[in-house]
Parts: sequence; C-alpha cells; structure tokens
Amino acid sequence: MLFAWPPIGNPATPFRIEDRLQRSEACRGSVTHILVDGCRVRADALPAPMHTHLVSTKHTLPVHHRLLGAALAWVAPILPAAAASDADISTALTEFNQSAHYTIPTLTEAQRKRLLAGEVVKVVDEAPDGSGSRRATGFVLTDLSRDTMWVSCQDLHFVQNSTVHELQLDSPNPGKHRWYGLVDLPRPFSDRHYVVDVWNNHALAARTKGRAWEHPWVLVPGGVAAARTKVEAGKVPETNLRMWENAIETPTNMGAWVAIALPDGTSIFAYHAATRVGGNIPEGMMLQYVKATLESTLRNIEKRARDVIPQHYRPPHPSMEGGDGKPLPFFPG
Repeated sequence: MLFAWPPIGNPATPFRIEDRLQRSEACRGSVTHILVDGCRVRADALPAPMHTHLVSTKHTLPVHHRLLGAALAWVAPILPAAAASDADISTALTEFNQSAHYTIPTLTEAQRKRLLAGEVVKVVDEAPDGSGSRRATGFVLTDLSRDTMWVSCQDLHFVQNSTVHELQLDSPNPGKHRWYGLVDLPRPFSDRHYVVDVWNNHALAARTKGRAWEHPWVLVPGGVAAARTKVEAGKVPETNLRMWENAIETPTNMGAWVAIALPDGTSIFAYHAATRVGGNIPEGMMLQYVKATLESTLRNIEKRARDVIPQHYRPPHPSMEGGDGKPLPFFPG
C-alpha cells in the first residue's frame, strides 16, 4: 500500500502528515511505500520508531522535516511508483556485464520469472577467468535497498562462513586488499588455504551511474608463503603453524559479490565463485557444495540486512565504503 505524505509548513518546525489512504483496520500494517511530494519512497527506509508508528496506525502522525531528511538519506534515488519488471532485471544484468570484472549469467526468461517470484536462482556455468573451472552463481531479488545488503555482506563484524579463518595482509596494489584464508575442513580431508586480492570495481559503478556495484577477488598464486609469519605469530584466528604446513593451496579461487539497485528501490544481490581445491576433493564435489550453500548464504545476508543492520550501522560504527568508493550514510538513530 502507498502512504500519501505531502510536506506542509515551515521546514524548521514540526508538521503533521495526513493518512489519505489507510482508513480501515483491514489496511493496518500494509504500508510498504510512502508518497512524498508525488514521489514514491520505501517505508522500511525510515527510522524504526517512525516506521513502526506509520505502519500500525490510521491516525495523523507528527514528524520533523529534518528527521525526514535523515530518513531519506538512506533511500536510493526517489523514484516513480513501479514494481521491478522482467525488463528491469534483464536491463540491469546486461548493463552490469558491460563493465564488470567478471560477467555473470543474464538469466533466461524462466529464471527471471522465478527471481521475481522470490526464489533464489542458482546457475552453474564456466568460470569467466579462462581457468576451465565451473562456477556457481546465486541471485536474489530483495525488497531491501542495495546499500543495506552491501553493509550486511561487507561488514567485518560478521562472519559469512565460520569454517574459514581469515586475516588481512599488506597489499602491494593500491586500491586492493589482500587476504589470507584457511578453510578448516573435517577429517579425512586436508585443510585448504589461499591468498586473494579483493577490491571494489569503481569503474563499473561510474559507468552505470552508481546503479551496479561489484566486489571481485582473484587468486594470488603462491601467496600463502607470505602468511606463514602471521600464522606463527598467532594473528590468524583459530589457525596454527601445523595447520598452515598441512594445508593444500587452492589452484583456483575467484568470484565476486554483486549488488544492483533497481528503479523501484529494490535490488538484485548475487554471489558467484569458482573454486578448485586440489588434493583428494574432486572439483565437482566442491562445486555442488558451493551451489548447495548459495541459498542459505544469500538468505542469511538478507535476514541480517533486515533485522540487524539498521540498528548496527550507526555511529560510532566505522564508516563503510560502497562499491563506488564513497562513504555509506549511517542509519538514523
């Protein structure tokens, strides 16, 4: 439901909002967007107390212009009222691939239909790095903003996979971060480890006018040797020198996080990875594992973005960068 919200009065003083649509008990809790000066914005981008009041009452609501301004700082560009369409998704994926470091599947019409229906769509194809490896990609279409999903994914306060122990290393490449990771596998499998360079694709963001963000990574062959001293010094969580010595370096490790803002304020969020782990674990087995975990990975990021991030990403939390290199505004609080 759309909530009409015409600004009234002096911007420096409180004003009142008349509920023009929510007139019956049957409508309670159904507000999803707000009409501000004829433009549609997402209701869940508002500060939590205001949002709660907004969606649970049919009476007038006092608000302050400056509070509205803070709320709208977390809304992507204010856009016309229109739900995401098949054409929006197709156009967004095609535009992404024109400037991405790694291209992603553009999806068939049937796959886009499933995405619009709320499913996590999974695709297996050939890795775009020329290694001959196979890649698994997962897509979700979420009603949450691209920025909120990005914070949920990139915030180092949260761990995406508890079996991976990581440490950031010194990077010789400006604009890129270098990470060591050890995958703690159950017996009888040997642990795996790797070093990757990761970065945000600022050129993609610029060429898409800020709509598409990409966070790719690429393997640094032989890079694990540089991590030995860090492991010996106890810098890598839950990892000791014996684990480092017995681990097998992965021959392939590439992928990316992808976040694309759509015209209606929703977003496409995707993750893809191609990993050959070598040793006694067949590539096909690893691929199936990655594919099987795509849904839980994406849903967990979405759940955290919805339930945790609006309260977590506030001062004094360190400012985070978006995929365009610009600071992401804090949630109002």
